Amino acid sequence: MAAVLPVVYGLKELPSEGWNVRYVVAITVGLLFAALFVHRQRTTASPMISPALFRGHGFTPALALNTLSAFGVMGSAYFTTQYFQSVLGKSALEAALWSLLPSVLIGVAAPVATLLVQRGAERAYVVTAGFVISAGGYGLLALAGTDSLWLVLAACGMIASGIVVVMSLLTDLALSSAPVEKAGAASSLFETGTEFGGALGMAALGSIGTAVYRHEIPDAAPAAAQETLGGALAVAAELPGRAGTPWWRRPGRRSPAVCRERRSRARYCCSARPGRRRWDCAGSGYARKPRTPDRLNRSARPACEDEARSG
Repeated sequence: MAAVLPVVYGLKELPSEGWNVRYVVAITVGLLFAALFVHRQRTTASPMISPALFRGHGFTPALALNTLSAFGVMGSAYFTTQYFQSVLGKSALEAALWSLLPSVLIGVAAPVATLLVQRGAERAYVVTAGFVISAGGYGLLALAGTDSLWLVLAACGMIASGIVVVMSLLTDLALSSAPVEKAGAASSLFETGTEFGGALGMAALGSIGTAVYRHEIPDAAPAAAQETLGGALAVAAELPGRAGTPWWRRPGRRSPAVCRERRSRARYCCSARPGRRRWDCAGSGYARKPRTPDRLNRSARPACEDEARSG
């Protein structure tokens, strides 16, 4: 604990708060305690973590890759949770329920990976495929917009399933390479590495995300809005009139779901009646309305935000 907590604290605060001697000292102290712990384990007659485990073929690389995988998946989970709640406006319960959907792919990925190895596939190739699938998921996350629920869910499913493939096979490799009498210690060390990687991923990547947010937000924004996205939403909610209301809840605007439904109707109508413009399709939601003076003076922004972006 004396080694882990100072390092996590320093890595968490340094990216978001900037250069500070206190954070550097915390990281240095943590690394010193880690060095003392390693020295103690190498010299004592009854070590808590046997050095013989790390001499086993494949154990150390498997442990390192497993920790790295936990780092990535838990760090990305922090951002997707923020996306569901702060960007899409879901409640905590709704965000949690939506987050359960990628677990369907997780339940399929692990047995399939094990079956492939049992049928003769090279473990290294399957692990590499898991990393490639996860990388594709991270690539999809980079394409997410302000209304990309299903895209984010698909990306999370790819990330989680790829990481599960990696972690399940690496765990099997590590335990099989450890001596039989050290199997319990190897399993505990692997679990500790997973927890440490996850905690470090949430701390480090969360701090980097906060640092990027603070760098991009204007200096004229209120202090609470400059801290976090949640603070910005709280400040926006207190603003009077339209400024404090999400665009899809303003009078005359339609929600993203309604916009998607009407676009689907228009596409179906126009495909069924070639040559017709979408606003001529009855029932599609695009029927042309008479241009009254009130409509002529209204803002040119369409009722559907998605239409403005796509058109």
